[in-house]
Amino acid sequence: MAEVKDLNTTDASNTGTAANAGFPENMKPSDVNNAARALEGMIARWYADTNGSISSGGSSSTYTLAASRTISAYAAGDTFIFKANHASTGTSTINIDAVGATTIKKLHDQDLIANDIESGSICLISYDGTNFQLLSSTAATAYSDPLTTRGDIVTRGASATGRLAVGSANTVLKTDGTDPSWSTIATANLAADCVTGAKIADDAIDSEHYTDGSIDAAHLSSDCISASKIADDSLDSEHYIDGSIDAAHLSSDCISGSKIADNAIDSEHYTDGSIDLAHMSSESVDEDNLHISNSGSNGQFLSKQSGDSGGLTWADVFALDGTPGTDHTANGPQTNTFNSGYSSTIMDLVYMGSGGKWLEADADATGTSINMLAVALEAKTDTQAMNVALPGSFVRDDTWNWTIGVPLYVSTTLGAITATAPSGSGDVVRTVGFAVTADIIYFNPSPDYLTVA
Repeated sequence: MAEVKDLNTTDASNTGTAANAGFPENMKPSDVNNAARALEGMIARWYADTNGSISSGGSSSTYTLAASRTISAYAAGDTFIFKANHASTGTSTINIDAVGATTIKKLHDQDLIANDIESGSICLISYDGTNFQLLSSTAATAYSDPLTTRGDIVTRGASATGRLAVGSANTVLKTDGTDPSWSTIATANLAADCVTGAKIADDAIDSEHYTDGSIDAAHLSSDCISASKIADDSLDSEHYIDGSIDAAHLSSDCISGSKIADNAIDSEHYTDGSIDLAHMSSESVDEDNLHISNSGSNGQFLSKQSGDSGGLTWADVFALDGTPGTDHTANGPQTNTFNSGYSSTIMDLVYMGSGGKWLEADADATGTSINMLAVALEAKTDTQAMNVALPGSFVRDDTWNWTIGVPLYVSTTLGAITATAPSGSGDVVRTVGFAVTADIIYFNPSPDYLTVA
């Protein structure tokens, strides 16, 4: 037997038979009455199931219901209004027309508790596809007021709601991070700098509010103590702070030569740069008066010493350490001014391309081997600045295994250095330096090259 839920919300789709309250096209006139009566019965059964006139059966936590509609299976949206024949005792189920016991939930997904459904209450339930949801209100639990005195506050303790009695006059509510309590406002409770000038009334602070010695120079406005505030002869040497009388406090030319003791002025009394040519007599600085820390020899030059010692020292013309201390490093001229033009690998042999970028050298053609050469000391990608060892450097790579003293060449393998001169037709033969140890080379590319016929 068809029921209301079997009807279609699209009018044209309701094409059932007269027995199922359908009105198909070109139906027989004699079927019209039957179809109308079937429709009326369908509406009446739906009304009987949703007007609260049917009472439930069962007991304790189990409810049963005999529906007016034909219910062979629950479908989402099935709705019933019934009068409860007993109060719920806890988690409850309902079984309609013996289709099967299904849990009743409140507030969408919560099980019932005792007396959520009272005996005689009208209950509205709707099937959500899994459970029947109780849409009518549950029985209210009497509220127990924990407060007994005006001004009390409800608080939550470790396991239950409790009462915090009203505090004494002029106390404030504070918390230790767990529980609230009443407290007076102490200095420790004030945030740093919370009392600003705007919070202090005019003329509110007098001498009683200052602690002894709290007014120092920092609290006095500029020039607030004028000469008229200082008693005559009240300032003597005890009132000056050491070093407080500087040049600004001395009148012009007040210290004459007669005030300066003999031999009183030495190098500590001159400010840096104060003795210029105008203060030096002719030829006052000669070779004997220059500060040179050592004695020199032929071919050396004067060099400034580093650190705080200053002065000059005789030094050799240029000495370069030919043994770089760690793998993939170089001693000698380097630059990171120019960008890589490709994704480089450390220790690649590179040449300066026409676009101003470092590219992998290759002896297979003159265009990739006769330009300015360098050795990549970093792995970089296109357009990133890359540090390279320039000609005149000692370069170390612990993966090398050269024969000491042999010349080295641009390789026909991209970015590589070889001890074997290229020999293929069109190959470029150009030396890039010499092996000084098994893993260190003196990188000094020759400007000359030849092309194999």
